[in-house]
Order: sequence, then structure tokens, then C-alpha cells
Amino acid sequence: MQKTETFNVVYDKKDELIFAYGEGAAYPEHLYQHNGLANGVDGCANVTADHVAHFREQGYLVVHNAFSRAAVQAGLDGLLDLIAGKNGDFKGVMHEKKVRGVLVKTLPPEERQD
Repeated sequence: MQKTETFNVVYDKKDELIFAYGEGAAYPEHLYQHNGLANGVDGCANVTADHVAHFREQGYLVVHNAFSRAAVQAGLDGLLDLIAGKNGDFKGVMHEKKVRGVLVKTLPPEERQD
């Protein structure tokens, strides 16, 4: 069984950046390499029991056109608003250690999300 590390983060310092635990090292070069593209199903309405079985066996299921372009854009806009601090109640952004020393608040939203 894989050991899972748990931790609590206190988000009570509104203007202080929270950094992830672990090392701020570069990602391994091969981390995002792929050998092909996965097949998928077009739309949620077309998901069958065989697709669900594939998900349970492989851990993923590609569903093309699961969301409209408008829904995807609205979701992205909402995430960018959260990252930008436009919702004062949301304090859940945890930054990777490699951005320590970067003036994150001065970055454009599209860069800040990375």
C-alpha cells in the first residue's frame, strides 16, 4: 500500500504566498513525454458500460466534447479570478517552490496559473 503524507496549511496571512512542500527541483525530462493518443468517446451521453470498465481498469477515460466551449471558458475565467485573488474568501493557492523569489502578483494571469 502506498503511504500518503498528510499536512495542514494555515491560510491566515492573506498577502503571504503559500509554497508547496518538497523540493523546488526541475521536472524530470521524460515526465510529459507520450507515445500516442488515447481513443475516446464523443460526449457524456455516449459513455457505455464498456467505457466505464475501461476507466476502472486503466484509470482514465477520454470524453471528447464533454463540455461546451463556453463552459470551459467560464471555468478557466473563474480559476483565473481565484488565482488573482478576486475572491477574498478563497485562500487556497499553493505555489510551487521554484517560484520563490518571483513577484507572482506582477505576472499576467495566464502566466500566474502556471
